[in-house]
Amino acid sequence: ASGKIYVGKEVFDLIKNKKMPKGDPLSIAEVSGINGVKKTSELIPLCHPLSLDHISIHTEINEAKNAITVYCLVSANSKTGVEMEALSGVNSALLAIYDLSKIVEPNLKITNTKLLIKSGGKKGLWTNPDGIPEKIKSALNI
Repeated sequence: ASGKIYVGKEVFDLIKNKKMPKGDPLSIAEVSGINGVKKTSELIPLCHPLSLDHISIHTEINEAKNAITVYCLVSANSKTGVEMEALSGVNSALLAIYDLSKIVEPNLKITNTKLLIKSGGKKGLWTNPDGIPEKIKSALNI
C-alpha cells in the first residue's frame, strides 16, 4: 500500500535536514506504521488478528512536489489477506508525519492512499490498475 503527504517548502526542508522541532517525522513514521499494522484488528471492526511474517515501512521524499510517499509491505501465511494491515500501516505513518509537522505548518494534505498489489487468497495476484512503481516491482521481484 502507499499514500502521500504534501507539506510546504519550509516543512519539507526541515524534514529533509532533520531539523523538525519535535523530532524526525520519517523515523517516527516508521515506528507508527509498524504499530498501525499490528493494531489493525483493534481499529477496524471485523478485521481478524493475524500472525504476521513481515512488516516494512519505507518513505520516499519528492523535493519537486514537497511530498513524502509512504509505502507499507506486509506479509503473512494466512487464509485472509493483509491489505487492511498494509493500508492501516500507511495511514498511521502518514498521520505521524502530520502530527510532527503541524507545529510548523498545519496546512498539510494526505492523499492517494491505495493498495498497490495483493497476492494469495481466493483471487490470487491483484495489481492496481493505475500501475505499480518500478522500485516496488523490483523489491517484490515482479
